[in-house]
Amino acid sequence: RRVLFRSHISDKFYNAYSNMASCYDNINNRDSSLYYVNLALQYAHANEVLTTYANALNIRAAIYTKSREFGLAENDMKEAITVRERIGDVLYEISDMAQLSSFYASIHETIKGEAIAKKGLLIAEKANNLSKLIFLYEALGENYKAAGLSGNYAKVLETIAGLKDSLYKKNSEDAIAEL
Repeated sequence: RRVLFRSHISDKFYNAYSNMASCYDNINNRDSSLYYVNLALQYAHANEVLTTYANALNIRAAIYTKSREFGLAENDMKEAITVRERIGDVLYEISDMAQLSSFYASIHETIKGEAIAKKGLLIAEKANNLSKLIFLYEALGENYKAAGLSGNYAKVLETIAGLKDSLYKKNSEDAIAEL
């Protein structure tokens, strides 16, 4: 670790650091995963590589979630969304909103989860992105299910089915047009 950290080229490895953090997290080595994700955050921030910075925040949020440090995880996910918004990365902003909404459902903070999913849905509708709409509706559904709102959950499942049909139709039309 020390060799990479002291190297004059270490600031070029922020993506590798993020990947190493994920790998260590996958084998439940929390200390190493936090070490490498924090390096990724440090260098990505210093070099203003904001997409990598937001990605690393989400990786660290996953590490924190796994260790049940929900407040820290929530803060990182919110900051990642703010970064995506700042750089105009709409598709990842929407994905991060869906992820935060699912996170809220998992910790039974369903009011927050519903709010962020609905905010993301407005953005996804403006972007006319069917796959992101599906992702957000799935997150919204998780919150309704966790809150015991079965009627709302059923409506969301119907909406998802309709969106998937539309996406399938669009993809089929695109594939036929390529022939």
